Amino acid sequence: MMDIPVITLMGLEITLYALLGAIGFLLAAGLMGAIAPKFHLTRKVSCLYSLLAGFLGLLLGRLIFCLVRMDTLFYDEMGEYLGLVPFFDPAAGSVSVAGVMLGVILAAPLCRLLTGKSAAAILDHAAFPALLFFAFMRFIEPLSGQGYGIPLEDSPFAIAPFASYNDWNEAWMLNIGFIEGALATLVMAGLLLLHKKIRKSGSLALYAALFLAVTQIIPEALRCDDALYIFIFARVTHIGLAVMLFFTALLSLWRGKKQGLPTGIFCLELVLTLLCLVLCILAIYALDKITAWPPAFVYSGWALVLVFLAILIGRRIHKEDIR
Repeated sequence: MMDIPVITLMGLEITLYALLGAIGFLLAAGLMGAIAPKFHLTRKVSCLYSLLAGFLGLLLGRLIFCLVRMDTLFYDEMGEYLGLVPFFDPAAGSVSVAGVMLGVILAAPLCRLLTGKSAAAILDHAAFPALLFFAFMRFIEPLSGQGYGIPLEDSPFAIAPFASYNDWNEAWMLNIGFIEGALATLVMAGLLLLHKKIRKSGSLALYAALFLAVTQIIPEALRCDDALYIFIFARVTHIGLAVMLFFTALLSLWRGKKQGLPTGIFCLELVLTLLCLVLCILAIYALDKITAWPPAFVYSGWALVLVFLAILIGRRIHKEDIR
């Protein structure tokens, strides 16, 4: 389904996807304001963080997208340089999800500098609204013409919402946006059950980052849409999720190190995390380059690695939360 302009504002055509995205952001910001007192934050701090997260997320998301698509975005068909105008043109491309997630995270330490509040508490406070907004944007992704996966022929899943027709109404395509949105919703539901048992500031945000990343990696590999690639086979979103997993593990181990975690255990768990991430990269490479390996075999091994990674990092977060 192609994104159709529904409103023209000051000469700028606003599509239904963009309009719903703005509404979703406002709802998420409103939720943050409503739950701010539960995290011992004022609504002013919540409002400031929402503005910073929105601005940085949009800026970094657009910056990463433009850097990856530089060769086609900033040059016309004749190879003439167009300047920086395409960067500010919302009709020219989109934004990178990895950049948006980075902006949401970096907004917390910046908000801390401006308000003196704990960055960990701010990220805890942002966890549920951020997951809600992420899921919402994935659910409406088909409106942008993106979010589709492999064709589904004679499959019981060739029905909405598990699948959607392509732009030419020729075939049912796997609805990756729905799958990722549903998984993010499940993560949010799990954290709702878990958060009352959490004792330390920052643990909720670490859990949210961990479980969001491990549940999104495989669905991202099933995309057949206009995904951002670098290094030929590496997707930008995959790299962003891998970096988020690494720093989640590093931060949880660092919390333990400050409380007496032995150096040997610190190094062992960090090495195991890196090894698992390398195996994830090899799985992506195998799916793209090694045609002799059955995809089911690769995906099964990949899923086991992610489960192990979730247990490894989740166990460390839990141990340092109750220590």
